[in-house]
Amino acid sequence: MTLSETLDAIIDGAHAANDQFLTLSAGASVHEYGIEPLVSSTIATRLWKAMNANEGEVPANRPEITKFRVTLETPFWEIADAAGSRRAGRPVARFSQSERVDIVAWNGNHRPIGVVEVKRSFSFSTMRKDMERIYHLLKKHSSLGGGTLKWGAVVGLRKVAGESPKLPNDVLKNFLGKFDQSGEFSSLNRSGRFRSQRLTEPYDYDGKKFWGFDAFAVIFRMKRA
Repeated sequence: MTLSETLDAIIDGAHAANDQFLTLSAGASVHEYGIEPLVSSTIATRLWKAMNANEGEVPANRPEITKFRVTLETPFWEIADAAGSRRAGRPVARFSQSERVDIVAWNGNHRPIGVVEVKRSFSFSTMRKDMERIYHLLKKHSSLGGGTLKWGAVVGLRKVAGESPKLPNDVLKNFLGKFDQSGEFSSLNRSGRFRSQRLTEPYDYDGKKFWGFDAFAVIFRMKRA
């Protein structure tokens, strides 16, 4: 599964979760209610389907058909144990090994290959801590540390409202610009993508025209030494 296909699955899941909740709640969004677990579980399902080439519903009680598994709320220590990375130096006190990652994708040998952190809104400031966590995991458990972790990603949604909403391409460009300028993540390669979905019938909300949502995802890999 390529990084491009991974980004597509992540964005598909974010939009699918929001679309479903718009119906369930008669118009409210995961962005407003902060229902990140719904987004996480839907993205996990989309990743599982893509990785296991399954186009239908996920079968119940059939663990034997899963070659590439996907887990939710996985602790750092489980990633560290399974990645097979070298344990050198003292543990980093900034991150407890009991901290959890929203989504982990695994290879056919039950080794972690990717992690996803989910936020209801897409902005550099709200995702900075998540990117720091991803950077920590990649430094420790990617091939540079003798581990199997290949990539990490962040995903978030943006509500589009008003007469002249900011273009999603500009939103993504601004995010990536801040990422590059921070200097904190200079050892990471990054690639971002967005997808827009608009309501069939836009309506007024809080005095503004509500048009729909944009979903953004940015994926990271360690640069080669």
